[in-house]
Amino acid sequence: MKILKLIFSVILVSLMYSNNTLATQISDDQTTINKPIQIIERTSPVYPTLALAHQIEGWVKVIFTVTAGGDVVDLSVVEASPPGVFDAAALSAVKKFKISPPIKNGAPTDQRVAQTIEFELPNDYQQRAAEFDQQTRLDIADGNIDLDMMQTPDDLQWLITSVVSKSKIKLHERSLKSLDLAIETDSVGQPVDVLVMTNEFDDLLNQEQIDALKREILFYALKNYQFFNGYYNPNYSLQVAKNKPASVVTHMVAESMPIPDLRLDQIITADLTIDENGHLIGIENTFANAEPIDIHTVQDIFKVFSYNAATYKYKKKQDTIEVSLTMTLVQKDHIESIKSEYIKSL
Repeated sequence: MKILKLIFSVILVSLMYSNNTLATQISDDQTTINKPIQIIERTSPVYPTLALAHQIEGWVKVIFTVTAGGDVVDLSVVEASPPGVFDAAALSAVKKFKISPPIKNGAPTDQRVAQTIEFELPNDYQQRAAEFDQQTRLDIADGNIDLDMMQTPDDLQWLITSVVSKSKIKLHERSLKSLDLAIETDSVGQPVDVLVMTNEFDDLLNQEQIDALKREILFYALKNYQFFNGYYNPNYSLQVAKNKPASVVTHMVAESMPIPDLRLDQIITADLTIDENGHLIGIENTFANAEPIDIHTVQDIFKVFSYNAATYKYKKKQDTIEVSLTMTLVQKDHIESIKSEYIKSL
C-alpha cells in the first residue's frame, strides 16, 4: 500500500512539473508569435539655426510606416506648431530611427506609426544665438566679401531677395518702350529657354541682337539657378526712354519660387555712381542694417551686379542712384520643401 502511495505521489509530481513546463513553453511561444514594435534608437533632431536665432520652440507630429525589414518609409507631417518651421528637421530625425518591427503570428510585419518630435531651446541657446548673430555680421562687415563664402552655417543659404534703386532722373513714361523677356523652364524648374513677351523696340534691335540677348539672359539664369539652389529672376525687361535713370540688372533676385517664411534679412544701402557706359565707378554712404559700414567691405557685392546707364534727352549720361539691397538667410531644407511643391505645380 505504501509503495502504491509513493508511486502515485511520484506520478502526481511529474504531471505537475510537465504542466508547468508546458505553460512556460506556451507563454514563450506566445511572446515569440506576437511582439509589439520597439524603437531601439532615437536620433535627436538638429535644431534649425534660424529657429534658434529667433528663439522659436515647437513640435511636429510625424506618421510613417515601419516595414517588416525595419525600414522607416512613407513619412509625412500631419500636424506641427508652428507650421513649417521644424518639419524638415523632424522628418530627417525620424528617418534615422532604428526600429524593430512588430511580430504577429510569428512573422515580422509592416505597421503605421505616429511620433511627436519636440523642439525645446537648449540651455546654451542664448550663447549660440549671440555667436550666430556675430558670425552673420562678420560675413557682411569683415573685409572684402566673396558670395561663395557666404554659406555659413551649413544649414543656411543666402538669397538676394530685393534690389530697389532711386534716382533724381525721373522716368519719361510717355516715351517708354520695352523689350520684355521671360524664362521658360523644364519639368524640374531649370531654365531652358528665353521667350519674348513684349517687343516695342521696332527697329532698335534686330533679331540677331535679340537672340544674343536671350543667350546672355539664359546663361545668367542657369548660373544663378545653380548657385542659389533653384532661385533666379525669371523676368527681364530692357527699356529705352527719353529720360531714364540708371538701374541695377536684377537677374540675381530670387523670384522664381516663394521665399521661406523663416528668414533673416540683411539690408545694405549705398549711393552708386554709374557712368554713361553702365559701369560702376563710385560707391558712397554705405550702411548695413542702418549702421554705417566701410565702403571697401561691400564693394565686392555691388561689383557682382550689372547696370544699365541713364539717359537724358535720349543721350546716355552718368547717374548716381540710391540702392537698397536685401540679402536673406533661409534654411536649406525649407528651400527643398518649397522646390518640391514648385516642381509639382509645373
